[in-house]
Amino acid sequence: MLKGAQKQMIVVKTAENRFFEEAYFVVRPNTKADGEDMVSEAYKVIDACTDKKRGKKERGVKKYLLNFAVFCSGTAFGALLMGLIQALV
Repeated sequence: MLKGAQKQMIVVKTAENRFFEEAYFVVRPNTKADGEDMVSEAYKVIDACTDKKRGKKERGVKKYLLNFAVFCSGTAFGALLMGLIQALV
């Protein structure tokens, strides 16, 4: 237990996020910003965290489809090459 310690906090309540209803931010002791700047920065942090997680899923699907397309084109090229070799022999 700490005696005499005082921390300033910002509580951000959001209904848009399906995972969190509140976020608590502990303000650094030497911060000299006004309340609106700190709240807007807190919202930026929340948006960056949720966008990052959403982006990974979308990127994974895109990467999967790209890998599948490359595999299919490689298989088709190999089949074409084997057909040409058989035709020549």
